[in-house]
Amino acid sequence: MKLRVWDLPTRVFHWSFAAAVTAAIVSAKVEAFDWHFRFGYAALALLAFRLVWGVVGPRYARFAGFVAAPARALAYLRGAPHDAPGHNPLGAWSVLALLVIVGVQAVTGLFTSDDVMASGPLIDTVASGTADLLGRLHRFNATTVYAIVALHVGAVVFYARVKRKPLVPAMLTGDAEVAMAAPPARDDALVRLGALALLAACSAGVWWLATLLPASAG
Repeated sequence: MKLRVWDLPTRVFHWSFAAAVTAAIVSAKVEAFDWHFRFGYAALALLAFRLVWGVVGPRYARFAGFVAAPARALAYLRGAPHDAPGHNPLGAWSVLALLVIVGVQAVTGLFTSDDVMASGPLIDTVASGTADLLGRLHRFNATTVYAIVALHVGAVVFYARVKRKPLVPAMLTGDAEVAMAAPPARDDALVRLGALALLAACSAGVWWLATLLPASAG
């Protein structure tokens, strides 16, 4: 049976976040640092939105609704069944890992400089030693970002090709095939309006970090 699992704000976040992270990686590789910062700001705003949405959003978007104990994730990895809607136990932890790793990259980027062309907006708000440490972490963590993104894409391909459980269609339409009766995710106009207001607030917060805070510190 079909069930509405992913609300529209969660779906829009998913694809927008993927696009922002990809664009940030590509713009860094081609040394388009102005755009790299812009995409980084977008990723940070989206990340802030998702963290709050994981607390106040519809049931299957909430972290409390899909993050399982590590023991359950290990059991699932060993073959234990999982028929509940939403993320499976292993997938839930991979989502958290992706959010944390990209979050570290976005935040450290605010304090990073390449000493030649580009500097993060908050680099002058911390001591030079701290900025240097955060810059090294930003450069080191980039490899971790590549790895977690590759793992995420690989898992999607594995589920589609090997387990015959395509994940992409549900994240496009919001509806997924489920094996057990369950309540649908709320996805009405009020939910969407609340998500839009939340995203606007998160975007304003990142804009403040990138523009007003450095100006006041200076």
